[in-house]
Amino acid sequence: MKGTFSVGLLAAAFAVTAARAEFIGDLEFIPAGCEASGMCTIKNDFEYKDPAGMRWQTKAQDKTDGASIPSWAQPFVGAPFTKEYIKAAVIHDHYCKTKLRSWADTHAAFYESMIASGEDKKKALLMWAAVYRFGPRWAQNQSVCWGTCAGDPAYLENVDIVPTFVESEYSKIADRVSAGGGHPLRRRG
Repeated sequence: MKGTFSVGLLAAAFAVTAARAEFIGDLEFIPAGCEASGMCTIKNDFEYKDPAGMRWQTKAQDKTDGASIPSWAQPFVGAPFTKEYIKAAVIHDHYCKTKLRSWADTHAAFYESMIASGEDKKKALLMWAAVYRFGPRWAQNQSVCWGTCAGDPAYLENVDIVPTFVESEYSKIADRVSAGGGHPLRRRG
């Protein structure tokens, strides 16, 4: 019948769906076998697109030491180049070094990208909680430059904050994650 339409088709046409998280490119390291030495170079550009559609990129020739896991925790969590979270770790390393995004968003992307690469949600939560509590933090300090640049607009300078790692606090985090409950992560509105 002319002029009729399917409500189901119209709804499908205007449905808003969340972007699917995905990795783009192949993660390869050079030189071959570098994982054993603890420091690798990323061979090609590599990126992660988060569930909100934001792209997180790392570049060819970036260096990575994998996930920064204390040696005492490796029997429980895994080694720095473990398959389930190495992709997340290289993205996280890049943004911790460049500080192009906030520390909270960078740590949240670490959690989300671990899930996207197949890591168990409980383990991903534990690793995120440890990085959130003990990992690097930074802020942009706005200050006006006087002397050599008098009269220039304010410039931004990164200020690094590195919380002290306390094994007993980590144990409390691990106990809370093991007990279950929801994930406290909420970001980007």
